Amino acid sequence: RRGDVYPVRLRIITRRPIANFLLRDPIASATEIVNTSFQTEGLSLADLERTGQSDYPWFGSGEIVEKRYDAYIVTDPYLSAGVHEYIYLVRPIQAGRTLLPPAQAQAMYEPEIFGRTDGGAVEATK
Repeated sequence: RRGDVYPVRLRIITRRPIANFLLRDPIASATEIVNTSFQTEGLSLADLERTGQSDYPWFGSGEIVEKRYDAYIVTDPYLSAGVHEYIYLVRPIQAGRTLLPPAQAQAMYEPEIFGRTDGGAVEATK
């Protein structure tokens, strides 16, 4: 429904550590990412979000999360082996059906290490 808030969950599984990790999840054109750091969104929504958080804080500056108008982007100088989960919130702002581009994850300087989700469609009602 238009105006409601929905969580998006991205799970990254890697068998070995990855240097210079990049995750880009484009959002559907009729939605917006909810930025829980804004006072207008309310602090209760911030508890629903989660990031992978680096296991090695001494290595580099840690992960950087960007909530852009068109995509959710995570960069991390070191992603340890294992399962990492990222959760962010979206809100449909317009009724109708729009396409959902696939999310992409990759090692920036090792092009042979990458992954992509399926695309799809999102339908928002009034």
